[in-house]
Amino acid sequence: MNELSLLDELNFHNGGYETNLQAYYEPVPTQFSNGDALEEENEKMTDELKDKIHVLKSLSIDIGTEVKFQDKMLRDMVTTYFQGKEILETNFEEIH
Repeated sequence: MNELSLLDELNFHNGGYETNLQAYYEPVPTQFSNGDALEEENEKMTDELKDKIHVLKSLSIDIGTEVKFQDKMLRDMVTTYFQGKEILETNFEEIH
């Protein structure tokens, strides 16, 4: 009888391979062996993402406010230009 078949026969008589493997099996350790540590890391990353989203939202609101202000200022400049142009034309006509 060769060595492999002798081991097979011993394993069969000792309750099969599963029983022997369970006696020697240990799970491979991971970086987060504790589920709580992984959950904490997820919560931390979620909070950081929320903070970044809040900053981007505030920035986009500020940009929108600035665009509205600049638009109003440009419209006022155009209005002032045309009012000034009318005054100059009227004065020029009166002089000539």
